[in-house]
Amino acid sequence: MEPHPEHEYDSRENDLYQFIVNFRQWWDRNWKIATTMIVAIGLAVAIFMIRSRNARSGHERDWSAVASATEPTRLHEISRLVGNAESRNLARLRAADLWARKAALPPGDDETEAAQETPEQLLAQAEESYQAVRDDSVHDLFKLNAMLGLAAIAESRQEWDKAADLYEEIRTKAEAGRYASHGDQAAARLEMLPRLREPLTFAPEPPATDEPSDGDAPTGDASSDTGTDAPDDGGTTADGAGAAAASP
Repeated sequence: MEPHPEHEYDSRENDLYQFIVNFRQWWDRNWKIATTMIVAIGLAVAIFMIRSRNARSGHERDWSAVASATEPTRLHEISRLVGNAESRNLARLRAADLWARKAALPPGDDETEAAQETPEQLLAQAEESYQAVRDDSVHDLFKLNAMLGLAAIAESRQEWDKAADLYEEIRTKAEAGRYASHGDQAAARLEMLPRLREPLTFAPEPPATDEPSDGDAPTGDASSDTGTDAPDDGGTTADGAGAAAASP
């Protein structure tokens, strides 16, 4: 026999009433603990949201500072001030790239001789910054870029074995981390290193010749060029006239 719908409704109403009664009794006994827990959870959520927002804002400020800096010394200062590891290593990479590029350029006209840094000093600063990224970063992409910079510096110093070791390590890491472009670049440089090792040879200077130039050619008398003396018109006429007078 199925229960009557009115009886089923009364049963649900009684269950809800009983739950409310039980909850009020539990609240009367534990309201202090429950209130403390609710406040603690609310504070934890609020603190987490504030810290997340501040961290996100700080991260954006760090990236903006790195992107707007154009001098290697400024980027080096930023790398020492920012707290985010990615921003710090990006600033180091950009500073190292600028130092290495500056080492390959002639000194600027606006710099005094005392303020100019030698190419080796610039390369040393770039090497230190690249090495800091390689030691500090947990991201393979940053490490690979730093190692490419170190290998380029080794090439500029003609440290061929060191450059080859770095390129081999780059190629291995790139294959493991699926960074094909870095691996291809390292392989291309490895293939080029044997040719770079060969010393440059220049063509020998042409031998000196004793032949005189056109301006130094000797010149002679115009009369000697013909081989005969120019005849005298007057003498020839006189001889002819004497021969005519002597004839009978």
